Amino acid sequence: MDRARACPIPLFSNRGALPWKRVERHAPGLQRPADAGHRASRVFLFFAVFLVIGAAFGIGIFGKPLVHMLAARQWRSASCEIVSSSVYTTQSSDGSMYRVDVTYRYFVDDRRLVGDRYQFMDWSTSGSRGKAAIVARLTPGTRTECWVNPANAGDAVIDRGPTADLWFGLIPLVFIVVGGCGIYVAAAGRGRFSRLTSGKSTTSAT
Repeated sequence: MDRARACPIPLFSNRGALPWKRVERHAPGLQRPADAGHRASRVFLFFAVFLVIGAAFGIGIFGKPLVHMLAARQWRSASCEIVSSSVYTTQSSDGSMYRVDVTYRYFVDDRRLVGDRYQFMDWSTSGSRGKAAIVARLTPGTRTECWVNPANAGDAVIDRGPTADLWFGLIPLVFIVVGGCGIYVAAAGRGRFSRLTSGKSTTSAT
């Protein structure tokens, strides 16, 4: 059965009958090209939101700490004295979350400065055992190595390298992959729609 049937419809005006005009009727259940194009556009926008959300969270959670880690390779070493240390606990809908809460002092050019950053990935995560081990090692009065930004002496960190918490920053990568693949599929669908409409226009012109 043909997907579309041409039906001649006579047109009338106050001057009499006009030439016959062929009007295409699409069979029920078949998707019109225009509808397919609109659907592809909606799918494109839907996955674009996924991509934007993933990129925004990826930059904040993974990108910025990674940039700091790379820049800290050029920071200079200093001797720091631990003033206080503890495991900071917060409650969330997923349960208890933990992070290392530490304060230390150090000297740069005979200036005494105070820092409170243990690592660049400073958000709270699940699992307290590893944090408790770090706190047990950094008891008050302990001297340890820290790293100081030569361009800003007030910017310091104890652990400048990648840690296990860094992998949590890869979670937004799922949104980026899903969004990118969805945009590719939607763009391919829009391309097929454009070729279909252009071919139809060429056929009508001939």
